[in-house]
Amino acid sequence: MKRYQLPVMLILGLWLMGQTLVAQDKFFPKAKLLEDLKVFRAVMEEIHPGLYFYRSKDEINRDLAQIADSLKPQTSELDFYRQIIRFISKIGCGHTWADPEKTLDNVLWKETKQFPLKIRLIKGKMYCLETYTLQNKGIQLGDEILRINGYSSHTLVKQMMPYTVGDGTIVSGRMRLIENLFGFFYGLIYGQTNSFTVDYINAQGVQATTTLVGLSVAELKKIKQDLKNKLDDSPRNLHLQFYPKQGTAHLKIKGFFDWEVDSKEVSFEKALKKAFEKIAAAKTKYLILDLRNNGGGEGKLGLQTLTYLMNQPFIQFKEAFVKAINPKSRSYTDITDDLIKELTEVTKKKGDHHFVLTNTVSDKPVQPRQPNFAGKIYVLTDGNTFSTAADVAAILFAQRKATFIGEEMGGSYYGNSSDFFVFATLPHSKVKVRIPLVGFRNNVSKLFPNGRGVIPKHRIEPQIQDIIAGHDVVLKFALDLIQQQK
Repeated sequence: MKRYQLPVMLILGLWLMGQTLVAQDKFFPKAKLLEDLKVFRAVMEEIHPGLYFYRSKDEINRDLAQIADSLKPQTSELDFYRQIIRFISKIGCGHTWADPEKTLDNVLWKETKQFPLKIRLIKGKMYCLETYTLQNKGIQLGDEILRINGYSSHTLVKQMMPYTVGDGTIVSGRMRLIENLFGFFYGLIYGQTNSFTVDYINAQGVQATTTLVGLSVAELKKIKQDLKNKLDDSPRNLHLQFYPKQGTAHLKIKGFFDWEVDSKEVSFEKALKKAFEKIAAAKTKYLILDLRNNGGGEGKLGLQTLTYLMNQPFIQFKEAFVKAINPKSRSYTDITDDLIKELTEVTKKKGDHHFVLTNTVSDKPVQPRQPNFAGKIYVLTDGNTFSTAADVAAILFAQRKATFIGEEMGGSYYGNSSDFFVFATLPHSKVKVRIPLVGFRNNVSKLFPNGRGVIPKHRIEPQIQDIIAGHDVVLKFALDLIQQQK
């Protein structure tokens, strides 16, 4: 089962969603959208395992009532879609999303222009991290962005935040999502524009203004892919580096899934075993496990990683459950007979609307695997540490007492809703809602407020010049800390 990070899929595919803003918007009678809202409520209540993780039933009822009250006699497709996204944002599930109806022709969406800069948000300020245009007339990497088309950076982030998705009340992950999908959120809120007037402060402290021509989706995707190829030419999801003088290994895991090299598949499991064999052979005393920018992957590979790191038998999940196998609202979803059969085979009913995954939850502890690492573990996290990566981090914090460095992870410490994803299509607006079926609750003690990720003991946030210069201050802090503790 794969538990990929939603923002990663959005970056790859949902740039096109902003195109709804340039089409001739459809309008629906209030009665039709009330029917859609009734179906939406029924499906979410019946199958979404995390609907009430962070919000009470009264709060959910109030949120849905507010949407119903806001509907006009004739409401646009776009306005209704915005309402659905804002509701999803409030439930605190980073794996849930919604697509609007795909009625746009190729000419329309190819003409949509995207913001030609990559932004970085640091301590309430917005910076230029990368430029995607050759027509740049002044703004440089590291310059602070004050306004875009007259909207202050503070206003932009504040207005985008209610449309972001993320686990619980974690802000770091939503900030990273805005960075990665700034063009999409801008278009969703402010509409289409062919150019962007940017007010900024340069390195000399001088305020200036430039106007940048927007890029087509195709142009932007090509430029971003070219940059990615230049900056990161390794497709590997595992990278191991040693610091012999310190007795330290740095294991970077970019994602918990297999990868390809020259069209040949590389097994994560085999690469992981080789990595720990090398760590053992080097008599490593300190391990830096780097889970930054790791959006998740396959849960079984996260578990395998833990078996090399845990010194005692352990249980990863307190609970993994499905609310319904064959829901009454199935006709609005793409749930198949095969999926029902599979869920029936891997679950056991434990109560009304509660089916436990027997292949995931067990009273029998998982045994550590050899070669097992018995030394000190330091875990590096950021707002992009999500899903399976966050689950691994949670267990290492709660049960292995690892030291955390960096930024609060984007995934919840207590678990998430993911796996067995299905789509529900609302009958009139045709909004398609992506819903995970399994609710996972990590086997951890209560150490953080509900809805938060692991909050590092050492909170280190790179400054914009560090990022541009390629200075990994988080890794350096970890190495310095190890040196001090030797």
